[in-house]
Amino acid sequence: MTLTLPPDVNGSILAVSADSPTDAWAVGMWSSTETYIPVLHWDGIAWKLLRAPGSVYSSFFISVTALSPINVWALVGGPTQDIMHWNGSTWKVYGGSGSSISGDSPSDVWTVGGSNGSSIVDHWNGMRWTATLGPGRALNHVLAFSPTNVWATYLGSDGVGAAHWDGSTWTVSLFPLPQGGGPDDLRGTPNDLWAVGITVKDSQLAPLAVHFDGSSWSVTPTPTLPHWAHFTAAVATLGSSEMVFGFQGRRNLTEKWDGAAWAKIKGPGIGVLAATTIPGTSSAWAVGGGIARYDC
Repeated sequence: MTLTLPPDVNGSILAVSADSPTDAWAVGMWSSTETYIPVLHWDGIAWKLLRAPGSVYSSFFISVTALSPINVWALVGGPTQDIMHWNGSTWKVYGGSGSSISGDSPSDVWTVGGSNGSSIVDHWNGMRWTATLGPGRALNHVLAFSPTNVWATYLGSDGVGAAHWDGSTWTVSLFPLPQGGGPDDLRGTPNDLWAVGITVKDSQLAPLAVHFDGSSWSVTPTPTLPHWAHFTAAVATLGSSEMVFGFQGRRNLTEKWDGAAWAKIKGPGIGVLAATTIPGTSSAWAVGGGIARYDC
């Protein structure tokens, strides 16, 4: 694990996205007196600070998806909620809101959100944003593979699960969680998808890992850990394993799943809140109290 501390960071990095070894973007909530929203960009050599319009006192980025160095989308949280786009030189502000954003091409980007049993789903077709039918549940994480293959996790009156968009209809899959819980991250590939977060086990909070194998979701048994341990971020299919980051009380937690068992490994020590694979490599970026690169 090699630790890369970006310049001018004083806060928490909430999201990270990479589309190549030389293009990654990290966003979050910062402690600053500046009248802009800091954005961190990796160009293959170093992390550099960019500035998006806005004030850190009233708005911050909560989610980001990078398609290329000149095509990046981010969601603004806080009292002022917007969708923003980077074209390589300037940021453009679009109206909209949500809790998560994901895109697989310049003409297929999705945002999701919602509350009180209602969905917010917006879709970018390369020309404009359009409100789209939702599954009738509050969505919290989205992962887009194509216009006919989009997954989102949800919290609903019927429990916790995932909703799938096939291009015309949402299909809901309820996670088999007898004592409740909820996902903090959704990562993977169409046939190897992971939702990780927190659940209740033996009347105590415990890590949650639910796996989709291309046909159905199943709960993966998690390690027996002390009270309050939970997963916050997943990196699916890193090399031949799945990497999951989280917290165990005030300590960092990093586990590796090899398809049969979990193994505890040394973590980055930054309080990981989000992670992503680096395309074309067997490495990943993990972010939270800083930025760390894990090389498998």
